[in-house]
Amino acid sequence: TYTKECGVEIIFCPAKDGVVDLNVLRDLIDGDTSCVCIQHPNFYGYLERMSEIEQLVHSKNALLISVVDPISLGIIAPPGEYNTDIAVGEGQVMGVPQGFGGPLLGIFASRKNFARFLPGRIVGETTDVEGKRGYVLTLQKIISTPHSFVYVWG
Repeated sequence: TYTKECGVEIIFCPAKDGVVDLNVLRDLIDGDTSCVCIQHPNFYGYLERMSEIEQLVHSKNALLISVVDPISLGIIAPPGEYNTDIAVGEGQVMGVPQGFGGPLLGIFASRKNFARFLPGRIVGETTDVEGKRGYVLTLQKIISTPHSFVYVWG
């Protein structure tokens, strides 16, 4: 419903044995595909073959977006190790108590070369002349440009 009026096409990739069917995914990605979004671990609790998916996606000049469970990152490889371009997740599982359906904590990370395309602001940590810790606005998005994405979900 969020993408209905935006001209965004969402294509779903079927699972085979609980994970993304790489042969079908290979056929779904074409020259109009801007990105592939994969949940890892997936809905079924299985680990996707992220290194193989990364090679396939990048060989077709598309971006790889990983939806990760931050708790799993203590055991499985983090998104940077399998060369994902953008990583997103839900941080509520890290201990944010639920109160009437919220609050929730969204996690959004990307490679440095995408930093200027991210919405909002990036806050960095620094030290002042006395060595005290401080926080500064290191990057603020001023102009926003609309993008159309084709998401391939697994």
